[in-house]
Amino acid sequence: MEEVYNRRANLAQRHCLEASTLFANFLKSRPDIDPNFIDDMDDEQEADWQKYSSDLAITQDMERHELEIEINGSES
Repeated sequence: MEEVYNRRANLAQRHCLEASTLFANFLKSRPDIDPNFIDDMDDEQEADWQKYSSDLAITQDMERHELEIEINGSES
């Protein structure tokens, strides 16, 4: 069970780092967004972020799903 936890934790950590890096790049490309007030992004800015990050979100969802399939298959 510890191995399962470690695999999930490692994947979550990598996903967090990937998203953080992508968001930093997004902010560099959008000087109109104050990085100190990202919770105050307007609807257009939020939509731009969703579009900018959509490929990563899809990839990460797939990776989480694949890991769960592997884990559930090995527990059977």
